[in-house]
Amino acid sequence: MSTTVTLVIHGTFASEATWWRLGSRDHDSFADRLERELSRRGLTDTVWKPVLAEHFDYSSFSWSGQNRHGDRVAGARRLSSNLNELARRAVATPSEPMTVNFVAHSHGGNVVLEALRHLKPNVRVGRVVLLGTPLITTRPAFRAMSFIFSACLVTVFVGILTYIPVGLFIRGRSLSDFVSTEWWTVPMLILSPVIYAWMFWLLGSLTDVVWRITCRVGEPLAWLRGKARWLVYGPSPRKLAAILRGGPVLLLTTHNDEADILLQVGSAPG
Repeated sequence: MSTTVTLVIHGTFASEATWWRLGSRDHDSFADRLERELSRRGLTDTVWKPVLAEHFDYSSFSWSGQNRHGDRVAGARRLSSNLNELARRAVATPSEPMTVNFVAHSHGGNVVLEALRHLKPNVRVGRVVLLGTPLITTRPAFRAMSFIFSACLVTVFVGILTYIPVGLFIRGRSLSDFVSTEWWTVPMLILSPVIYAWMFWLLGSLTDVVWRITCRVGEPLAWLRGKARWLVYGPSPRKLAAILRGGPVLLLTTHNDEADILLQVGSAPG
């Protein structure tokens, strides 16, 4: 088989689409047009044909297409595993590896980036083209404290609103008697929301600091796994540069790309 393979990896909700696969005589797909353009530049019969010649099918290198993190990670594992097997069948070696080019759309690009972490030395990455791939980064933060902070404030205000009438009812006293004998309740009623608000804000900030320190301490674990500190998918920038041997990753995207829209919709409440 050819020592160069070009794969077109579909994006979210496109596992059953046909554009990323080779078409028929009567119907040209994106993969067919890509094959023709590469052939004009001297790279012939690399788009899917070496894969099919080794009796793999398209599903061996695709993924579920569901808009879920776990599906993308599982798809990356499947993609890298089958590429490693393809290289084995091609009798590729680290000194004479099988070269793989990727053209990936939407979250398929994240599948590809994650798969790069698991390729064996006899698989060499040639070119990586990402079409509208939303590259996701994260920052450690203890977001649950926002909810706790709000819940505590609500509890404080409800407690303040119910403390006086309930106390008066239980003791059978008038409001004037209550205030005159327990004068501290007036300033406390006024200052309690402010005091409690600052206490919970400081508690939330302290928890966030502790969480960030914990993440910093755990960074070597991510480094040992070849992961970047903030990137969700793929190797660290340094390892990616080594995998690509200094070559670039071409990212083509627009502000209105459907992949970015799907990411926003998938992150929306409800």
